[in-house]
Amino acid sequence: MNRTFALFLASAVLLAHMLAIHEDAADAIAPPYEMAHVAFRVGHNLASTGRFAWDPSARFVESYPSPLWVALAAGSELLGLSTASAMQLLSAACALATVWVLARFSPSRLAGVIAPVLFVASGAVASSAASGTELTLAALLITAAFLAYERGRPRSLALLLSLACLARAECAPLAAVLLIIELVRRPRPDAAGPRRSMLRAFLPPAVLVAGVCALRFALTGHALSPWAATFAHPGGLRPLAALAFLRDFLVTSGPGLLAAFPVWYLARSFLSALGTRALILTGAWSLLTSLGGGGPQALPYSQFMVPVLALLLVAVQEAMTLALDSRRAFLPRLTWVLFVLGLIVSVLTSKFPGNLGPLQLEDLHGAWMTASAPRAPGQSTQLGREGLADEIKATARLRRLGAFLRDNLDPELSVLTPWPGAIGEVSGLRVIDALGRTMPAPGAAGPPAPWGALGPWDVLSAIEQRPDYIVPTFARLPDPPTPVQVAQEWSLGLDLAPSSAERRARLLKGLGEYELITVPAVAVDGLRPPPGDWFHLMRRRALMYMPELSARMVDGELVVSVRHTAHQQLVDLLVQIEDDRGAVWALDPAGELARRPDIRARRALLLFPTGTRAIELGRFDLPDAQRMRAVRATLCNPGATDEDDPVCPVVTLALR
Repeated sequence: MNRTFALFLASAVLLAHMLAIHEDAADAIAPPYEMAHVAFRVGHNLASTGRFAWDPSARFVESYPSPLWVALAAGSELLGLSTASAMQLLSAACALATVWVLARFSPSRLAGVIAPVLFVASGAVASSAASGTELTLAALLITAAFLAYERGRPRSLALLLSLACLARAECAPLAAVLLIIELVRRPRPDAAGPRRSMLRAFLPPAVLVAGVCALRFALTGHALSPWAATFAHPGGLRPLAALAFLRDFLVTSGPGLLAAFPVWYLARSFLSALGTRALILTGAWSLLTSLGGGGPQALPYSQFMVPVLALLLVAVQEAMTLALDSRRAFLPRLTWVLFVLGLIVSVLTSKFPGNLGPLQLEDLHGAWMTASAPRAPGQSTQLGREGLADEIKATARLRRLGAFLRDNLDPELSVLTPWPGAIGEVSGLRVIDALGRTMPAPGAAGPPAPWGALGPWDVLSAIEQRPDYIVPTFARLPDPPTPVQVAQEWSLGLDLAPSSAERRARLLKGLGEYELITVPAVAVDGLRPPPGDWFHLMRRRALMYMPELSARMVDGELVVSVRHTAHQQLVDLLVQIEDDRGAVWALDPAGELARRPDIRARRALLLFPTGTRAIELGRFDLPDAQRMRAVRATLCNPGATDEDDPVCPVVTLALR
């Protein structure tokens, strides 16, 4: 097969793979990841106000780990493009370009397509190609820089390494590892002539990194990035978590399983110099990303390895080439079997848990794709395709919530949430990250928390900023959470001192200033939400947005009305009637009496702003009115029980 045709076919496979797995409920291309929206918002602020910060009114803050990606997002804004679409296209273009760069490592033989084919079959590459994040850009720059190093092109190496250091903070120490390789490198005995030194190529990226650190120190008072700052505090390093992240990559991906191939040849001192250098850089990246920043960002398919996945596959290709050239007859056949096995594993990771025909593999597949590494709040515990589907669903829901907040809240109001990306980018409100990644916690001396941080976080400090709204969860819960439940979950799962009764009491006291409300999901990007979809929010009581309920008798009928001056809100109407014996009855939607306490007279009523006048919620002809003593009416959150707090005061009407 012609190599060029094979590469075009590989590129088509990558596009098809990307489109097949990164789709939303409408079978269209899904939006970028939740984290990518952080870069979009910072890029918007940079383009519109010139401030490199999550909040345009705040000082300079390094809210996103890739200054280069933020700058590209700002460029998209200046060109008037849809930032989300433009950055997704750029992610995909970088992934495709990496395929062609990867093919240049062995251009003279057909075995040189082993690495590109494994690369495009990887679910990590296909999913990150549509993620809207900088992972594929970093992969392109690192792969091209390594190719320039191997080809002895110092100018290209200097430029590519400099850009890579701006694309990801981890690239700076990776460049240092490559510098060490250059310093200890010895010329090959069979070399045609002396190899020129590449040392001068490392000077521009070193000067750039030093300049960025100096600028960061001048603007923020600390020289290290949030990712690198964890190395200055050894208590933030988690070696066991790092091993768990690496385990997930090695066990649940085709390239991860094939990594044993070059390791075996390296241990026997047979691996080529090119493969050895590629394997050393891959190992260095694995160590850096797993330990730095509190751990890698827990994305689907172990995507933290995407930037160096091409280098790992170069090492795999070098090892397989040795095996294919072996004089042992069985070894070439075994090599192709392992190559096909790697492809099969990659295909299986992009499959939802399910059976393969008569093979009952659903439970086994689900257990295989369950992550062993810890997760941040709201992140899926699944790897592979199911983890990607969870990420897409979560982002879609958060975008719908952001659209509701944008359309219904005063721009001066603030929102606290552990998931600030999509909410902040879509709503444009002042969104406070409860985990301190977009902005440092008040009084914090260091930089913001890194995006891979696993906690603990000072959520008490975030709540004591008294935001106007809190997003306690983005899940579609059948029963609304209570402030006590939110306090317990946030204290035990997020706070830096979960065993502190004093902090938990302060947390509960702070949440006591809020009322739980339910709001409807709204359409975003032209897609309507699923029927009956809603969100739970906590709203500060001092805003005085609570509905005002009233009840009166008119011509023998009970008329319940409401005046609502705030935004849209979903409520249930509960009408209870006490008879002359003290028994309590509830009205059902038909106006009949029932003894069940969960009966609601009206369910999932959508309240609109009514201004100064009240609107009727219902008229009820009370049966046996002569035996009724009093009526109590109130509004509740959908799915709430009698033990939950109502969303407005109980209105009591004496009948006699």
